[in-house]
Amino acid sequence: MINLECLGVGPPEVWASRADKQLLDAYSMAASILHMQPRGMNVDRVGDDDSHSFLNAGIPVLTMHSLTSGTLRLIHSPSDKLDAIHPDDYYAAYRMAAAYLAYLDAAL
Repeated sequence: MINLECLGVGPPEVWASRADKQLLDAYSMAASILHMQPRGMNVDRVGDDDSHSFLNAGIPVLTMHSLTSGTLRLIHSPSDKLDAIHPDDYYAAYRMAAAYLAYLDAAL
């Protein structure tokens, strides 16, 4: 299960500590193909996401997001609106997600 969450408020990141190792390795490979640095931001003690029920069911998960310690405050706040999204970061997340899903499709 690939979860796309909170994209565009910064460069693409992954919740590495929750991610399945094979999915995380594939993410790193797709990032290298795009000449992008794979980045991780773990949000274990901050909140949860839609991948939790899949993880509990034993389904491999990877969450791609754009959160950092500086942007966590945006979630569910009055600042959580469209103008918080940076178009260049959102496009980078789109490119990363598209390349990653294509890589997974070809690898599987």
